[in-house]
Amino acid sequence: MRAALLRVLTWLGGVSRTVAEFVLPLLAGATATALESLLPVAMETVTELATRGDLSGAQKRDMAVERLRYAAVDTGIKVGTSTLNVAVEMAVQKLREVKG
Repeated sequence: MRAALLRVLTWLGGVSRTVAEFVLPLLAGATATALESLLPVAMETVTELATRGDLSGAQKRDMAVERLRYAAVDTGIKVGTSTLNVAVEMAVQKLREVKG
């Protein structure tokens, strides 16, 4: 579990200790493992949807969450909507960081 948490935090690209202490409880156990599997899909989905000018931000978010839900089911990962929302938000933040 600790290794999965470290990989997720590394993927985020370095966070402060305060943020890490706040986020770590969210990433405990199965949540960290699920996020590790879902974050690449979330990143791909968010990157694709970012180019869609015909959709509002809320519509993009809803579509991203639904795509992740299907990806989770396809891979046998059981997660709640809150975990899917976290994965999408993490991908959005990462995309913003990359785009500068």
